[in-house]
Amino acid sequence: MIKLKREFNSARTYLGDVQDNSPGTINDDGGVDDTSSPSFLDQDPQSNNSKGKVYDLDAPGLAFREDLPVGSIRRQRFNFKEWAEFDDNGTKIRCSEFIKWFARQSIKKTALPNTWQRDNGIKNDNEVGDGQTKITPDLK
Repeated sequence: MIKLKREFNSARTYLGDVQDNSPGTINDDGGVDDTSSPSFLDQDPQSNNSKGKVYDLDAPGLAFREDLPVGSIRRQRFNFKEWAEFDDNGTKIRCSEFIKWFARQSIKKTALPNTWQRDNGIKNDNEVGDGQTKITPDLK
């Protein structure tokens, strides 16, 4: 079995332009495991469904907060490192290159009780790509 592993290189969550430290938010400087739950993974390339491939269907997400007023903007900045490994009699062996990628997103509460939409007020926000991104609220 091949295992797909992922961890944060860095991550920040903001409420507007201020770091959000409320429970359940992600503010981290790296090395924290973020491997997907098994329900999002096919890690057996020999299974009938995967046709020789392993894959992960999990995507970065930003939780909606019901307690925030209309007009609130939440931002999240992620830098990830991902790789594949297998277990050889208790020894974990990396069997891929490290892949570094980022996700940045902003959402704005538009109505009660809990209606949110993507906020495009910052240039180059709401993107996923190769490499790493600045984790500041304004991406500068």
